[in-house]
Amino acid sequence: EQSNMLEFWQVSCTPGEIESNARYIRFNIKPYFMDGERKLLIQMVDVSKSLLYDKMSAETEFLSLINATVSHEMKNPLNSILNQNLNLETIIEDTKAALDEFRTKVVTCNDFNDSLSLIEDRRPGFEEIASKFADRIKKI
Repeated sequence: EQSNMLEFWQVSCTPGEIESNARYIRFNIKPYFMDGERKLLIQMVDVSKSLLYDKMSAETEFLSLINATVSHEMKNPLNSILNQNLNLETIIEDTKAALDEFRTKVVTCNDFNDSLSLIEDRRPGFEEIASKFADRIKKI
């Protein structure tokens, strides 16, 4: 009676250890009636390539998932570090430009003070310093 309840069933057999050249066979067993007698139709199907393809697809999908996760987790900190370095470079360049401008103004002020002291002392060479000072003012 139990065999009457099983209309269709299958058995998968694997030979020993999993190897790259292992063959996987599925047995499809289906009962049928012929000439009033119950008979079994046994079909052996080689599913080795199908199982190998499924395994490789699962591995590829898993590796893609790991790669996407790792890439995301690594890219975010690396992008923030890169942006922070670019910001620091910009700050350093702006600071250097401001420092150069400040130094130029200090030198100009010193030249101006030297010119004023020459005027006060009425020393010779005033005209030469005054022309240098005028040239420097024109550059600014």
